Amino acid sequence: MAVIGTITLAEALFSLHLRFLLYVDLFLLYSVYTGLIASQLSATYGGFAAGAIQDVLNNLPIGINGFSKTALGFTVATISRFVVLETTWLRFFIVLAASLLNSAISGGLLYTLDQALPVHFFQTSLIQAACTSTAALVIFQMADRFRRGREKQLARPYAH
Repeated sequence: MAVIGTITLAEALFSLHLRFLLYVDLFLLYSVYTGLIASQLSATYGGFAAGAIQDVLNNLPIGINGFSKTALGFTVATISRFVVLETTWLRFFIVLAASLLNSAISGGLLYTLDQALPVHFFQTSLIQAACTSTAALVIFQMADRFRRGREKQLARPYAH
């Protein structure tokens, strides 16, 4: 939950000061990364929490991003059980596909609920997919380094 809180704070700061960074979907990156490193159940819960908070922040009907991020977290976790997704470029394409699928699911749900799609929805989706997958290259490497560093044990000096 601390990570989701940090992402929420970052999104709020981006919306006030660095609007161009709003093209990077940090909640999607959290859902995909959780799917890469955790179980299907953890990825599902993490995706739902991230998506529900994103719905609140973006004034969307509650459940639009909650559902899409849940589905993406579960799907990535399921795929990662059978395929090794450790290479950087494979993760790049996973995030690219997940971002496009997220936009398709969100757009479909908005259409089903008779909500208007945002202006330039398709162009924005393509730009967001490119920006999010590019950011994933850096963010996932930092997260992997942090996770591996936490798991390392420091060698204790030999004591007499």
